[in-house]
Amino acid sequence: MGHHHNPSTAQPQDRFLTLAGCIFKIHPDYEDAARAAAVFKEEYWPNRNPDNPVIFHREDILYKRGAFGILADAKVKEGFDADLLGFLQRLKMVLIVVILDKQAHKEKYINADECYSWCLEMLLQRYIGFLHFVAGQKGDVMAEARGKIEDRTTMARYKSIYTEGGMFLDKERAQSCLTSREIKIKPKSANILGLQVADLVGPAVQRKILVEKGFQGDFEGTFHRKVYQAIEGKLNRNQSTGRVESYGEIFAP
Repeated sequence: MGHHHNPSTAQPQDRFLTLAGCIFKIHPDYEDAARAAAVFKEEYWPNRNPDNPVIFHREDILYKRGAFGILADAKVKEGFDADLLGFLQRLKMVLIVVILDKQAHKEKYINADECYSWCLEMLLQRYIGFLHFVAGQKGDVMAEARGKIEDRTTMARYKSIYTEGGMFLDKERAQSCLTSREIKIKPKSANILGLQVADLVGPAVQRKILVEKGFQGDFEGTFHRKVYQAIEGKLNRNQSTGRVESYGEIFAP
């Protein structure tokens, strides 16, 4: 969430970029999650045309757009919110969320890299660390499409990290943990559950961090807080100390 270009204002929605990643075991965790999502959607949108699936998109939910117009009914919204929190809480996954202060990043690095690519490398570093030290397995990577030019940049950065390594990651570790030298990029319309979950939970972690850093003042009593409570235990952490900072929650200039 947030704009991936350099900031033009100091507003939080423009100043900060958040990139969230969800780690699932395909068998059975992701398959179970996909089935649960289908049941959830069927309950609120029965007999929906499969060629026009409902896509969980935070902004559509927030502003009650499109299929989420049903949330204009307060009773329906109350039930949907409770079911959404329950759905998120039951997911078996690991979360990594990177929050970049683009203004500070630009001030600190004269030749500041493209913000999204920087966040991607930070996320990949933690993901590969999780695969190597915790899961002992290899993993795939999928990102949401942003536009032709932006997607080419993402593909080039990912391939560069895989073949040459990055500032914080050597190529041998990347190649031993990642299944492909090419990142998969899919549009929101592809109805990929992992991308939808990342879109739903990233803002809650961002709000929590920005409140802690003094950039925003409200978290307790908000729906963001409820979402965070549902997913807090899924954040990547140091296996010895339980520390989440720098493992599941990364805030950086």
